[in-house]
Amino acid sequence: MAFYVSLGITLILAITVHEFSHAFAADQLGDTLPRSQGRLTLNPLAHLDPMGSLLFIVSGFGWGRPVQTNPYGFRSVTARTGMAIVAVAGPFSNFVMALVAAVPFRLGLNLNVGAVGEIIPSLAYFLQIFISVNIGLMLFNLIPIAPLDGL
Repeated sequence: MAFYVSLGITLILAITVHEFSHAFAADQLGDTLPRSQGRLTLNPLAHLDPMGSLLFIVSGFGWGRPVQTNPYGFRSVTARTGMAIVAVAGPFSNFVMALVAAVPFRLGLNLNVGAVGEIIPSLAYFLQIFISVNIGLMLFNLIPIAPLDGL
C-alpha cells in the first residue's frame, strides 16, 4: 500500500511540474497560448489526463495532458530554437526534482521517520520512489519519438 501512496503522490507532482515547465518556458519566450489555455499553473487538474494517470498507476506507463504551443509566438528566439527550449523544459524539471530529492540522502539525514505501518511510508522510501520516477520520466521523455519531448 505504501508503494501506491508514494507512487500516486510522486506522479501527481512529477507530471504537474513537468507540464507546467513546458508552459512556463513557452510563456517566457513570448507564446501566450499556454497561458490562455490555463496551463500556466501548478494545479494538477490542469495537467493530469484521467486515462493517462490511471494507466500510470496500473501499468507503469501513462501520460499527462500535453501543453500546446505556438512556435510563431516566440519573440526572442526562432521557432525551432524556441520549440527545443520548451521541449527540454519538462525533462529538465524532472531532473531538478530528482536532484533536490537526493540532497537529504547526500547530507546523511535520518529519513526513516514517519512510517506508519503499510499505509504511510517513511520519507526515505518516498524519496527513493520520487527520485526513480523522475529520472525515469526524464529519460523516457528524451527518446526521439513523437509525441515525446525528445523529438
